[in-house]
Parts: sequence; structure tokens; C-alpha cells
Amino acid sequence: IEVLNTYERKTINILSANDAVELDYAEMTRGSDYRNWFWTAPDQLNPQYFRTLSMGSANVINDGLVHPIVIGGFPGDAKYMAPLAFIDNKGTDYYMAPFIGLGPEPFTGSTNYFALYFDTKSKGFVYLNGSTAIPSMGAFNAPSGTAAFDIRNIGMDLVYMERGYKAMFQNAIFKDNTGKLFLYQIDLAKSQPAEAKQELAAEVQGSSFFAFSKTVQFMYCFKNSSVYLYDIPLGTASVAATLPAGETITKVKTTTTELQVATWTGSEGKFYIYTIGPRGELTLSKTFGEFGKIIDFLFKS
Repeated sequence: IEVLNTYERKTINILSANDAVELDYAEMTRGSDYRNWFWTAPDQLNPQYFRTLSMGSANVINDGLVHPIVIGGFPGDAKYMAPLAFIDNKGTDYYMAPFIGLGPEPFTGSTNYFALYFDTKSKGFVYLNGSTAIPSMGAFNAPSGTAAFDIRNIGMDLVYMERGYKAMFQNAIFKDNTGKLFLYQIDLAKSQPAEAKQELAAEVQGSSFFAFSKTVQFMYCFKNSSVYLYDIPLGTASVAATLPAGETITKVKTTTTELQVATWTGSEGKFYIYTIGPRGELTLSKTFGEFGKIIDFLFKS
């Protein structure tokens, strides 16, 4: 579930296994179905990820391929285009992980890295070029001597990616072929975006969910019923909260002040809101219950 918030429209977009629906943001009335989002609908309807990139554009990843929409600037309907071609003249020979990292607004002159994608075939990052009006993918340059890693060739599977402690700063969790977890940090505000990497501490190896602070260099790792506060610069972890026994986590998110957690008891979906303190400490502030199994959520306070 994601909100499209652009110059011309504001809608709630709900993706399912092989379909999606658009709802009016204020009235929750049903709008167009997924097939009608495209100028030409894909043969395989497999919506995997939706993201508003700016007030004038958005992306949907369908069956591993990136479809851009550009809203405004020309008359008529605005719909999703044919999939973007991959770099090196590979056409549609790619399969993106269901995550998109955001860079600067296009035409700001900061960098060209408008959005960030991870290809599961080549196991490396590419970006959406923000320096031209026509959407296209770009390849990162070879790493310089100051680069923490080769952003073009990670060589592992992407588990999760989310904005970090400041805008345009992306945190990505990877897993190698032995199951070890690593954190890679990418700053799209810089011309050399490969910022830092580390193997996660033993306490949080095997974690199943992750959420990142939007203000400081902390993250939360969910392992069994424990919520670990992970200090990224120090690489240390401590238990910040413990969830009720018998509840399985289904989704987590952070805002600047809250950690939001959805769980499943086997018969009831529950929703917890923790207040985040200045040092990342967690205080349970609200609990909701009597849901079905929560797959995703947007919490509007």
C-alpha cells in the first residue's frame, strides 16, 4: 500500500498478488484497476512495488521490470509507460528487487541519481537518470579510491532497503550465500555514493525484519520476540523491547518519532506504536487489536 501524491492527483494504491486498485484519497472510492494504469498493460500482471519519486513522477515495479509515470507537462491521461531498458543494451534482461531508494529531485543539479534500483540478476545497483526529461537507467562509475564498495557489483541478495537518518541516504541489508547479514550505506546526494559497509553484529544475525531511524544512525532489528537497537557507527546491539510471546511480526515501519509494528497471533492481527527516545530507546504508547493478518499499513495520525 502506498500513497501517490503528485501535482495532479492524490490516491491510495493497493497492490496484491496479480492485481492492484486505486482508491480516492479522501473518499476511499474505487478508481482505476491495475490493468488500466498502463498505456499498454504488461502480459504478466505481477505488481511488486510502488513508489512516488517526486511531485511529478512515480514508479511501479511489475514482474521485476520498472515502469515510470511522468505526471504533468503534457495534456491527456498520465499512465505508466513501457518498462525501462536496462544498461549496456540489455533491454528487459533484468529483475529488480522490490525496493526503490530516492535521490534528489530531478534538475536540482545535486547528482543525477534520481532513484536507486537493485538488479537481482547482476546483483548490483543502477539508477534512474534525473538529468533528462525522458526516463532512463544509468550505470554508476567505477569506484574511486574513497569508495567503501563497488556499488555496481555487490554480489549478494538484497533483503531490505530503506531511507536512513537523512534524505537521500539509503540503508540496504544484504545476505551472502552462507546467510550472514551485512549493512551497506549509500548517499545519493554525493557523486561517490558508496558510503560505508559492515557485517552485522552476532546478536542480530538471523533477524527477520529491519527498520531505520530517520534522524540518527540507529536501526531496529527484529529477531524472534526481541527488538534490538543497533548502533550503526559502533556496530553494537542491545535489546530495546520485547514483543508478547507467540506473536509473529508481519510488518514494521518508522517515522521520525515512532516505531510501528504489526504482528499476528495466529488468530488476531495486532498493531503497536512505540515512541522513539533521543537515544533510540522505545516506549510502548499505543496498542490496537482485532485485525485480520496485517500485510502492510500506512498509519495516518
